[in-house]
Amino acid sequence: MTYKIDWLTNSRTLSQRLAEGRLPLADALRYATALAESLRRLHEEGRAHGGVSPTCMTLTETGVELLTPPETPTVTPYTAPELLRGAAPDASSDLFAFGAVLYEMLTGSPPFDGDDSEALAAAITHATPLSIGNPDLDRLVSTCLAKEPGARWQRMQMVLMEMKLLRVSARRTESDGSTRRDRVEATLRAEMQHLETRLTARAEAQERTVSDLQRVASEQLSVLHASSSALNAVRLQLADVAQHVSTIQEQAAGTARGLELLGERIVSVERNAAQRVETHEASVREALQSLEQAHRTQAAALESARIAMAQTDDLVERVVESLEALQGLMLEQPQERVAVAC
Repeated sequence: MTYKIDWLTNSRTLSQRLAEGRLPLADALRYATALAESLRRLHEEGRAHGGVSPTCMTLTETGVELLTPPETPTVTPYTAPELLRGAAPDASSDLFAFGAVLYEMLTGSPPFDGDDSEALAAAITHATPLSIGNPDLDRLVSTCLAKEPGARWQRMQMVLMEMKLLRVSARRTESDGSTRRDRVEATLRAEMQHLETRLTARAEAQERTVSDLQRVASEQLSVLHASSSALNAVRLQLADVAQHVSTIQEQAAGTARGLELLGERIVSVERNAAQRVETHEASVREALQSLEQAHRTQAAALESARIAMAQTDDLVERVVESLEALQGLMLEQPQERVAVAC
């Protein structure tokens, strides 16, 4: 499928072609088959177009080229009902748009109409398009335009098979008549039924595989949940350890600060002690000096006292000598008096 980068193109779009009226059956089926093939490839890639309309289809010699949808979606006759309810575009909504485009190619008019967006939305939600006039085409288109996604064709491959049957039937009708057409159509439908059975069996096998994968994924998810719980428990324990370490670090910081303060206190005490020792030593030196001075003074006083005592002893000795001399004189004088008296 080719995606154009811009809406503006010189190629002729399906919308421009439909302005001239409905398409011949063969052309309509050919363009519809090309559109279905493009959508099938897109859906197999896991994507959805989300804006299929005649405006985004460029007609080519080999089929159609599907352009990118507008960035801002609007309500169009090709908008699926679930999109009006806010659902996201998917393969089923693309299939609805495909049926609406095919209906317009076959009839010349869109399947739903309204004077404004509200009326158009109401018609898409509740109205049923008029018959195309061909039972096979009506069945194909009506299944595409079912209001509920579950009632539509579930895979674009089924639509492609119906389209191929219709194209073969149309060619057979033009060349061989209705009898041969019915026979070929019956054969093709039987083949289609067989193919549908095979596809259904394959789809069921794929669904079982998907179920097994989902079960394994669920088991792995349970394991991951358990691992996540264990990891959360470890994270909580690590958080507790981190908190404990933080507390220890705070305590260590407090202890370091206390040691720092203690060191400062010790330095201060040592400094004060040194100052006190220096002061005490100075006081002791002064006291010693005073003692030495007093000792010298006392020694001098003792020397003076000794000298004074020596002098006193000399004086006493002289006094004693004088007294002795005086006593001697006094003893001598009475004797002289006595002699004189005689």
